[in-house]
Amino acid sequence: MMSNDYTVKVGEDWYTYVSDTGDIEKNGHVWEKNIYTDFTGISTRMKLDITEEQWIRGEVVQSLWLSISHICNMVCEYCFAQDGTYGTASLMNWETAKRAIDFFFEYLKKDVRKIRVNFFGGEPLLNKEVFLKSVEYINEKAQKIEKPVRYIITTNSTIIDNEIISIFKDNNFMVNASIDGDVNAQNSSRRFKDGKETYSIVWKNIMLLVENGIEVIARVTITKKNLRFFRESVLKMWKAGIEYVQFAPVQTDDENLKLDIACLKKFEQDLAYLVKFSNQSTDNGKRCDLGNITEYENRIASRLILKECRFFNSFTIICAPDGKIYNCNRIIGNKDYEAGSVFEGIKWEKLKKDYNCPEICKRCWARHLCGGGCHLTNDELSCLFNKIVIDVALKDYITEKNRKSPI
Repeated sequence: MMSNDYTVKVGEDWYTYVSDTGDIEKNGHVWEKNIYTDFTGISTRMKLDITEEQWIRGEVVQSLWLSISHICNMVCEYCFAQDGTYGTASLMNWETAKRAIDFFFEYLKKDVRKIRVNFFGGEPLLNKEVFLKSVEYINEKAQKIEKPVRYIITTNSTIIDNEIISIFKDNNFMVNASIDGDVNAQNSSRRFKDGKETYSIVWKNIMLLVENGIEVIARVTITKKNLRFFRESVLKMWKAGIEYVQFAPVQTDDENLKLDIACLKKFEQDLAYLVKFSNQSTDNGKRCDLGNITEYENRIASRLILKECRFFNSFTIICAPDGKIYNCNRIIGNKDYEAGSVFEGIKWEKLKKDYNCPEICKRCWARHLCGGGCHLTNDELSCLFNKIVIDVALKDYITEKNRKSPI
């Protein structure tokens, strides 16, 4: 049996854990003991120690999220944003978009290497005019300070035309395409408002993006209804040229959609299979990436420790159609988290609203890899889901490390 020593250096202290690949193959659990001890003095990029003065001096803000449309042309059974409206159907006007962009550049981190801008909604392409004007205006401002821009858009992919494809290509867009899988998975929960199926047009448009060399991330929401299609859906996407797939458990109280223990057991089996397939494809020179697994493995390799939700770090300005600012897209419209507006300025006490990690998270072996999860939606099943993903990622990381660099 092979074994590897994995050592983490923190200050002057060394912590060593010996992993046995035989045990890994047997039970899939890599770090049953908590090697992520509460290291005193460890540095982390995610620690919430930012001051208002740093924010104002341009030492913090790195990205802008523009929610330009609180309207959607689809009705998804599990939508957390109330069919894309967040409670109030509206479109961001150009005055607000322009002010949000100016506000962002005013506080942009002076030494940021790359500006990040994310368009989302609702369906952002339903506000095409403001979308196009925003890209043009951001490019003008970025060129003046000689900074590159990384654009991201989250879309249901139903409104893709030649002009949009050209904008995506010319501006290095990454497209987060929401699709739950094959025809059965997609049409079971994601339909147009008139009840018509969406799979055919969504798949056609995503293939157009892939054929045009545009980076596409398929974003899959896993439900009790579509889980049985998950494995084959991911394989189909990979084989069609969608190299990067991300997934998340549904957040709902609907018992017809909500995952249960039986679902999680099947999910774990499917995930392990897909990771193995991904590794074999990589060996053969074809990229087939599971974003969730890759993200955790990168954290493991870099020893990055998460302490809080990434959104509650003040690095991002998230702007609603009315110009109000929030920490996270999931809390838009929630007055408790309303942190000012691009017209009136920041309410620092709201922007820095504390996130109190649950006591159970503080004792969990996975806490420094997941950061406590989403404190707005985290429940027992979501926690178990994340632990499964982390466990599979840990197993894969060490197994692949041993395979590529055997002792």
